[in-house]
Amino acid sequence: IEPKMIAEELASQDMPMLLNSTPGVYATQQGGGAGEARVTIRGFDQRNLSVMIDGIPMNDMENGWVYWSNWFGLDAVAQRTQVQRGLGASKLSIPAVGGSMNILTQGISSKSYRSIKLTVGNDGLLRTNVGYNSGRLKGGWGITAAFAYDRQDGYVEQTWAKRFFYYLKVQKQLGNHMISMGAMGAPQSHGQRTGKQPIFMYDKAYARKLGANLDTTYVAGMIASGQEGNYGRRYNPSWGTLSRDRHKPDAMPEQLNSNVNYYHKPIFNLRHFWAKNNWAVSNIVYGSVGKGGGTRARGGTTYDQFGHLDMDSLYNENTTGSAWVPPFDTIAVNDTNQYKSRNFIQSAINNHYWYGLLTTVNKAFSKYWDLSFGVDARSFWVEHYSTPYDLLGGDYAVTNSTADPNLLFDPEDNVKREGDIAGYRTSTNVYSGGLFAQLEFAKDKWSTFVSASGGYNYYIRQDQYRKKDLILADTSYSMALGVNDTIYRNGTAYTHESPEAQDATTGGVDYW
Repeated sequence: IEPKMIAEELASQDMPMLLNSTPGVYATQQGGGAGEARVTIRGFDQRNLSVMIDGIPMNDMENGWVYWSNWFGLDAVAQRTQVQRGLGASKLSIPAVGGSMNILTQGISSKSYRSIKLTVGNDGLLRTNVGYNSGRLKGGWGITAAFAYDRQDGYVEQTWAKRFFYYLKVQKQLGNHMISMGAMGAPQSHGQRTGKQPIFMYDKAYARKLGANLDTTYVAGMIASGQEGNYGRRYNPSWGTLSRDRHKPDAMPEQLNSNVNYYHKPIFNLRHFWAKNNWAVSNIVYGSVGKGGGTRARGGTTYDQFGHLDMDSLYNENTTGSAWVPPFDTIAVNDTNQYKSRNFIQSAINNHYWYGLLTTVNKAFSKYWDLSFGVDARSFWVEHYSTPYDLLGGDYAVTNSTADPNLLFDPEDNVKREGDIAGYRTSTNVYSGGLFAQLEFAKDKWSTFVSASGGYNYYIRQDQYRKKDLILADTSYSMALGVNDTIYRNGTAYTHESPEAQDATTGGVDYW
């Protein structure tokens, strides 16, 4: 995909949407949220594709997924996009079976340019892109920079977006060596549409045309809950209108989406490249720090006549001080001015630290033969937890049932306020490393290659909400120490506060 096509056809779309013009590739915007494009190559989804930016792997190390909202403005500095369909030549230790996609950015070897692009579209879309590439300056320096801002109301109801993008790369040529430092990120938040809905919710006539039976108990139940259907393709059931009048009787109504994604994943890299006499060596050290999460509604799901969440009803229920009903706990705060939220918006947090090293050595034996080999090593730590994001008029929420005997804490610890860690909390370490080698022959219209690679992965997960493990010199007990538990061993009493008590863990799991 060359720069001309990117400039002329991308417009306000996500980068993968350009790939629809290439054979074997299908890309879609999914539910309409900004930055939520998905791409499949020959039927393989993004978890089975190697997605890279300047050769740096971008697939999430925990589940292999790719989130395009993390670099929405990359087109301002994109030089070209390389797409490989199917398992083939790859400079990674574990090549993806579905294929690979590598977005290459401008640099010292590109022409100097300055660009300002303003995009205006329907539903309040306004985007500004500023790009700059110096080319080769005196002294062998080069600078590439970009900034982008995007705001929109969204085609689908309440799929608004507010997004920034920044990019900076500084390069220095030192004889046969090239040193490069780069940073990029895209802090953003955007409204989402909830999961899949029956077709009749959008268009009853079209549902019948497809043969859907609208006389089922399931459909009757949805209609009884307030979701009549036939709301049009822009319909989004996850939002509603809310008046926060508990503390401010004259509060103005607001439109509130219970499904919002907010994230910032800056990526930093340091590169060294050396080339001489048919030899080339590339070294890349990179790191990423991601922070953010996504929200969803918990509690009631009352809908109004338009099929949207009846936020005022949920809010009013919270401000009456009504207790939770079984199987949830009925813990109360000893303060008549404190209201318990039966309905609230919860955020699932994903914070991670990611570091990697990628070294590639290339040797051209002749005009037709080429050998490359290298090392690919990565380290990934991530924590997941949930927190009350918006209590919708209440002062606290009860987020866990005490029915699970393996929970660590007292029932009183289930009382949570906005920002508190609630519901679950886990952390995961993933370590990956491997070697790869490839011999390639290319002449005229023919090419062939043989490659070999080997990878090692190590995975360990801790759960801070489970009873702790007791690790002793001669034995260990798994998930044995809760708040009220004591284990006696060789005359010593151990509790969950003992130094030998550690967070519940899966133990190390590894594979080649």
